Order: sequence, then C-alpha cells, then structure tokens
Amino acid sequence: MYADEPVVFLEYNVNDAPASRESRFWAGIDGNSATFPMVMVDSGHVAKSGPAPYISAYADMVDASLARPAQGEVQAYWFRQGNKVNFSVHVKNLSGKTLSTGNGATVHVLIYQQQHFILTDRYVVNTVNTPISSLANGASGVYELQSVDLVGVDWTKLHFIALVDYRPSSSSTAYDMLQAAVATPALVQPDQLIFIVDKDDATVPNKTVQVIGPSSLTWIASESASWLTVTSTGTPSTPAQFSVNKASLANGWQQAVVTFSTADGYFSDQVTVKAFLGDLISLFLPMMAK
Repeated sequence: MYADEPVVFLEYNVNDAPASRESRFWAGIDGNSATFPMVMVDSGHVAKSGPAPYISAYADMVDASLARPAQGEVQAYWFRQGNKVNFSVHVKNLSGKTLSTGNGATVHVLIYQQQHFILTDRYVVNTVNTPISSLANGASGVYELQSVDLVGVDWTKLHFIALVDYRPSSSSTAYDMLQAAVATPALVQPDQLIFIVDKDDATVPNKTVQVIGPSSLTWIASESASWLTVTSTGTPSTPAQFSVNKASLANGWQQAVVTFSTADGYFSDQVTVKAFLGDLISLFLPMMAK
C-alpha cells in the first residue's frame, strides 16, 4: 500500500487461507508460532499476531506503509469468461533489483467479495498467482492469469486486487510488496449503437466505440452483417469505427452483434448495433418569446 493507492483491508479464513498469502505471513513473523488475530501489510514486510490495541497498532502499520516509496508500477485489467476471470497485469520494476524466481518474485491477484464474513466486509474467496522469471530493474512485463471456476459467489460483489512481491535479500527474510492496484474491467463502451437512417439521407455519419484495456492489447473485431463495416483490428488508443452501408439496409429495423476479442482469448466483449431505414418525419415546435 502506498500513498496514491486506496487502503483495503482483506480478511482470510485462517483455516483455509491461500498458501501464496499464508506463506508471506509466516515468512514475516518473528518465530514459528502465532496467535489470533494474524495480520500483515505489504505481503508480510510487517506482520503481527496476538491481542493488541488494534486501532492504534494497525493504524501505525498502515501509516508506515503509506510513507514508503513504491518499488514498482502496477496496472491490472480483468474480464469474466464463464465462471472464470482472466487478468492482464502490467508491471514496471522500480525495486533496483532484477525480479526473478531466485528472489521469489510473484504476481498475485486477490479475489474478494464485498460481504461480511467474520470480522470485516471484504473476504478473500480465491487467489491466483504466477512467478516472474526475470524482470530487470526499470523493465516492464505483462503477466496473464486465469482464476479457477468461481462457484457460490455473488458476481456483483466481487473485486480484484493485483500486487507484486519478492524477497529483497535472502530466502530467510520477509517478502515485500512493490505495489498493488485495483483491477479494472477490460470492456468496450458503449455496448450498443443505434443508426437512424432516413431514405433521403445522402450519407450516414460514422459512430465509434472505445476499447478499454491495457495499451499493449491488440483487439480483433468480427461481424457478419453485410450492411455494417467495422475497423477490423486496433489497440485501445484508437476508437473502433462503425459505418453503415445504406444501400445494403432493408426497410425497418435490423440488428447485428460485433465481437471484440484478442487472439489469445484473454479478452472478449460485444457491441450490439441496431439500424433503422425508413421515411422520417421531422416536427418543429414554434419558438415563442415575450
């Protein structure tokens, strides 16, 4: 956690905590035993257990974390695929060291549900992680992850946090977190376009949609309607253009669905396009002034 990021307190079931997070606690705790509650910040850079003046003790931990400079930059995007969630996590290493399997460098995504469990309203239901094989200081990398099937969850209350951690020195020391970020949905906006075409119109203005996602994403658009032309490929930096061929429109309403996806299947979203061709009547209201 660092000063420009939100502070999020997450709760784990101590009897069924993900190994990737529990290991960070034990690496950071002083000793081989602990009593409830068990807490940590920054992947175990600071870890404590047992009764304490909780408000002041935890506030001190958080304040100390916020005062530390970030050791990296993290951006994360997600989209749902069935009962799984795909993640694209973009990492820039600013730690001053090469991140690698040798120092336990790992990209994590924490999946939590905003719902009261035991003590808090943010309960971690699952995690997914992948190691960083080699990322030099100052270098950037993209890491793609996929969750297991998430069953028995409330999808409207799920949230995702991506983070990167590593061991700054030897394998006997605590882990430290470079940076974390709330994952944002990768999608296409708006998800619906409507073209109203008068038979007397000489031309039909184009419309655009914006793909929201990582800058490195290359999307592919697929559609089969003869009356619709869509930019076939691009990146989030350039809006996708939609144009209607009036000569191919039938009278009345017609509809098409355009799918935006990536070749690796880690992103997919759809836009519904509706078009109407017919005689339009314009009504002009009188202007009155006093």
